[in-house]
Amino acid sequence: MKLEIKNLEYEVVAVENELADIDQRIRRYNHEFALRLGLLVEEILQLRRDYAQQHQAKSAFTQQQYEQARQQYEDFRHERLIEEQTTFNSLEEEELARLKKLYRQCVVRCHPDKVAEAQQAEATELFRQVQQKYEEQDLAALARLAEQLERNDFWAADNALSQLDQLLTRREKLADQLAELKQALADTMASTVYREIIGIADLEQHWQTLRQQLEQELASWKTLTHESATI
Repeated sequence: MKLEIKNLEYEVVAVENELADIDQRIRRYNHEFALRLGLLVEEILQLRRDYAQQHQAKSAFTQQQYEQARQQYEDFRHERLIEEQTTFNSLEEEELARLKKLYRQCVVRCHPDKVAEAQQAEATELFRQVQQKYEEQDLAALARLAEQLERNDFWAADNALSQLDQLLTRREKLADQLAELKQALADTMASTVYREIIGIADLEQHWQTLRQQLEQELASWKTLTHESATI
């Protein structure tokens, strides 16, 4: 049973690694979108807000439209400013391979489900840092975390699990967690945003096309808002 538990632990980590890779890809796309096109989108949302504000007194429906437009503008602006302050490192293929290897090593050592209960809070925080540095492709920071975890032998699996009931509980918990992770992976891979990202053949052409579409939309909103203001 201990071997079965160990195999489940490895499966959990493997699926989490795959999810992390996909999340990182989506995260980098969103970051690039905010940097390249964020100001353009923000201007469109601002005009939509202004247009809705001009009409909000007509009915409860238009008032609701204004509140939605205002909230969308404020939320997007907040997210764009955060992305501007976030740094992603560009890595060569060899560096990227090392990053992934370090990530796997760190996850095995500090996964909250693999440590003693008394150390789960600290493990959870380290696990969060590992995830963050991996997403940001911060190879140096992840290497430092790997060295720190290498020195901390107490991050090994909890050997206190010796009784049959404890082992059964552990196996059931891991099986449930694995099932949830596999479902999350399937949902993520089936999501519209991921399917669109993996379908991009030429990323630079993709950004150019999006910019042209957004510029046309911006021109339309400028005309509409101006005409509305002059009525």
